[in-house]
Amino acid sequence: MNFNKGTTITIWGDWEGRGLDVRHQLSAIDFNSVNNILTIKFSDKYVLEIKRPSIILCSCSYLKVVKAKEILWQIPVDSNSNNQYSYLNTGKEIKTKSNTKWKPHNYDIGIGMNALYLQG
Repeated sequence: MNFNKGTTITIWGDWEGRGLDVRHQLSAIDFNSVNNILTIKFSDKYVLEIKRPSIILCSCSYLKVVKAKEILWQIPVDSNSNNQYSYLNTGKEIKTKSNTKWKPHNYDIGIGMNALYLQG
């Protein structure tokens, strides 16, 4: 992967606001095979946790996770806390929740979309 200019993030079609549409520099990618969690960290302390990812495609310009059980997007607020945005695939829909007042628009998220798409 060559994301020298950073990457934008799309979670089940959601790409606006909450830092998704801002370019982030990758700092680490880790897969915990025991818990089946793919963790992607960025240099600005933003973090993606992808639970039960499957069908992962990667090229020099993108990383795509076609399916996943849940994606957690964490945004640093200060040194002790994060804003968290959870996208849960129930098999019929994507349910969202957050520790903030955020509510997505219904048209923003679709179960037929790629679970995660990072584009350089």
